[in-house]
Amino acid sequence: MKYIARHLIAKISLALFISPVIAQQTLPAVGIPAQTGDVIGTGQNSDRFTCSLFTYYVSPAPNTFPSKVLFETWATDGDIYTIPPHWPDANQVKKFDRRKVDNFGNSHQPTISVPCNPSPNAAVGGFPTTGTPTPCIAEMVSRNRPEYDYIVSNGLNTQSGLAKAYASGLVITFPTISIAVKTDWVPTKTILQWIPQLNTIEAVRSYYYTAFSDGTEYALVSLHVASKQNPEWVWGSFEHQFNPGRCDTMGWL
Repeated sequence: MKYIARHLIAKISLALFISPVIAQQTLPAVGIPAQTGDVIGTGQNSDRFTCSLFTYYVSPAPNTFPSKVLFETWATDGDIYTIPPHWPDANQVKKFDRRKVDNFGNSHQPTISVPCNPSPNAAVGGFPTTGTPTPCIAEMVSRNRPEYDYIVSNGLNTQSGLAKAYASGLVITFPTISIAVKTDWVPTKTILQWIPQLNTIEAVRSYYYTAFSDGTEYALVSLHVASKQNPEWVWGSFEHQFNPGRCDTMGWL
C-alpha cells in the first residue's frame, strides 16, 4: 500500500520543485513567479505547507480494493449535491459526475465537477479532437469529512438551504481542517494521442497515476488543492511534467 503514495507523488511533477535555472534552459519564464506566504499555525510557508499536505491526501487509503489514495475516498459533488447527500463508502466505484440538484451551475459559473467532456480549447494545448474514446477531460472535486459535514449540516448543498442560511444571517466559516481537492483526468488512450512519444499504454501507466471509471481507464494529469488553514484559504496547483505548455503563460512557480 505504501507504494501507492510513492507512486503518485513520483508521477506528478511539482513545478515548485523544479530549479529555475533548469527551467530557463528548457522553456522561457513568462510572468511574475508567485510568492510564498505564511500558513497560520504551521510554521511553514505556503509552498512547504502545500507540499506537506500533498503527501497526506495522496497517502494510501486502508482497506480499499482496488487500492486508492485518501482523496479518492472523500465525498465528491455527486455525493454532496444530491438528495439525500451521503458520505461515500471507501470502495465506491469512481464516477465523474456533476452536481445533481438545484442546477447550481449557470452560464457564467458552470458546475465544477463534470463528466469527461471534449476540451473547448483543444488547439491551444494540441489536445486531440478525434479518437476512441472521444478525447475529453473529466474534472472531479473531492472534499474531506470536515468540509462535507459543514456543507451538509448547514444545508449549503441546495439552493433552498442557501436561501435559509442567507435569511438567518449565517456567517459561513469552514473548519480550519477543511480540504478540497480538484483533479483532472484524461483517458489513457487519449494521453497516447496527445503525447505520442510515450508509445504504449504501459508507458502511460508507468508515468501516470491511473484509475478506472465506467470501464474507461483515466490518467491523472493535474490537481488543485484548497485548505482552510488560513482564513482566505491556502491554494496549490500541481501538473504532470508531460502536460504540453505547462508553464507557457504563468512562468515557473
